Amino acid sequence: MDTDFDDLIEIIFNVFGITDTQIFSKNRKSEICDVRKILAFELKNKGMGFQEIGMILKLHHTTVIHHVEKYKDRLKFDKTFKSKVFEFNKWKELFKRDMKKTLTLDNSKLLVLNNAMVALDAFNLQDIPKKSRALISICKEVRTDLLKKAVDKREKDKEFVLKLPYHKAEAIHDFLKGYEIYFPDDFGSYEANAILQITNELHRQLL
Repeated sequence: MDTDFDDLIEIIFNVFGITDTQIFSKNRKSEICDVRKILAFELKNKGMGFQEIGMILKLHHTTVIHHVEKYKDRLKFDKTFKSKVFEFNKWKELFKRDMKKTLTLDNSKLLVLNNAMVALDAFNLQDIPKKSRALISICKEVRTDLLKKAVDKREKDKEFVLKLPYHKAEAIHDFLKGYEIYFPDDFGSYEANAILQITNELHRQLL
């Protein structure tokens, strides 16, 4: 997916608290369907065809056409939907500022971070309080990216920069802060210091 789409997902999360995992799911809840309509319309405005949008959103192109047409109708007659679009557009303007955050990792820090995030494997989203599900879901997505990085970088002793949208950087920061509180004895002094450095690096950028 291109940067433009990632940015739209970032805005969607900040406005509605809905992740890309939820958008790509079969969930038919009205708030998620409304987000799909907004995304379909935004991508069409970028000059994409219905087939291409369907591939990105994992929808049949006829469903994309339906979303775009419904977007226009709802914008005219539905005050609630109109307010959602207003909030989305307001955030879109704010997002023109650079909200990408960076995390610089070497192999050692990457290993420590991966080891800390092993705890995510034990979480079943259905058993987690609703307000925490988005954070855990986002952290699991980032962990998948980190595992790929670990495979790619295992033979190389060079630092690399992991670029994160604001909400993903914030989720990792909050997870590590909680980890530091609830599992203080899981690591030795080096690992604990590495976690502290990563957390502080993210905290400075999130201020």
